[in-house]
Amino acid sequence: MQACNFTGLSDDVANACVNPFVPLTIPNNPAGTIALGGYSSSGSPSTLVGQQLQVGDEMIFFDASSGDLFDQAHVIGVSLPNATFDHAISNINANTLLFDITLNTSAVYLNNQFSNSRIHGIYARANNMLIAHNNVSGMGLSAISAFPALDLSTPNSFLPTNVVILDNVLSDCSFSQEALSNAIPTQEPAYALLELHKTADNTDYVPSGFEISGIRILYNAFLDWRRAPLSLHNATDVNVIGNYFGPPLTNGNYVPAASNLIVDLWASDYPNLLFTNNVNATGLPDPKTIFEDGTAAPVAGAFQPPAGPRLTASLSGSNRIVTWLSPSPGFVLEQTGQLGSGSNNWVLSASAPVLQGASNVVTLPVAPGEASVFLRARQR
Repeated sequence: MQACNFTGLSDDVANACVNPFVPLTIPNNPAGTIALGGYSSSGSPSTLVGQQLQVGDEMIFFDASSGDLFDQAHVIGVSLPNATFDHAISNINANTLLFDITLNTSAVYLNNQFSNSRIHGIYARANNMLIAHNNVSGMGLSAISAFPALDLSTPNSFLPTNVVILDNVLSDCSFSQEALSNAIPTQEPAYALLELHKTADNTDYVPSGFEISGIRILYNAFLDWRRAPLSLHNATDVNVIGNYFGPPLTNGNYVPAASNLIVDLWASDYPNLLFTNNVNATGLPDPKTIFEDGTAAPVAGAFQPPAGPRLTASLSGSNRIVTWLSPSPGFVLEQTGQLGSGSNNWVLSASAPVLQGASNVVTLPVAPGEASVFLRARQR
């Protein structure tokens, strides 16, 4: 999904997932051929069509009652509703779900603007995803969410691995009753601008395993948040680098400011979570930055002060190239054609910065007269 502008939707704005299959009959013995239907929340399986299941697809077998992944196989024959696998499968029961991981992969959200909708902005339940250069604001719940809720009582769906979340601006979300009132940690952290976790709610919030993995959260701006802008459950191999965390929302006093923190972590592989070179512009002190299982666990080097970076400029033909080294999109470039006392009519640069590594690069045409630029901390 690229360059879309959606506002005022009554559900998630964008949702990447593939529903699982269910066995139509339960074999008494290990079986190499199984009749399959499509999962339906109504309880009646849907009828599969040809493009949903093909020879060569790789399937995983999942017990929805326990959360266990108990087998994996390739499809070697299809005669719908029957699928034949490369080996016999044991332990099929009424709680078995099959996920086609060949299909449930490789989603891209690029340069979109999503605003003022009822639930989540981007609901990410696929592998190998890129979520980059999006602006998400005004959601009832989270801006970006990934949790496996086909229904809200069991851990029964797919979890994201190998996901890059890069250079997004996330702001002004979490206005719903769930976001304001859900219990931490036993219910969905709908308050967080970015929430990744294994289960939806109830006592299953900390089942064993670190299924959310290979996550890179890089150079994003988290603005105008409630309770905590980032929440991770059941995660390993996560890098949180160069993000800008702005101040929380204070209007309405819906949640006590004393309970605010930046990163809320539960049941995760803490030695394999990396936090470095993020900007803390929240006003919160270091002991309130990162919590692990409800206990403060500040990390040295995780955050740096919100000082504006130094600008450099050079000429390139008829253009002026302005660059600054910054670990986040937390600053915007403003310019004016004339400096003087009082108001100088500063305006946002018409050219958006291009991210090159940790450098922001803006190309401005050379114009007659004076030309002055400065960086302002982004507010929204």
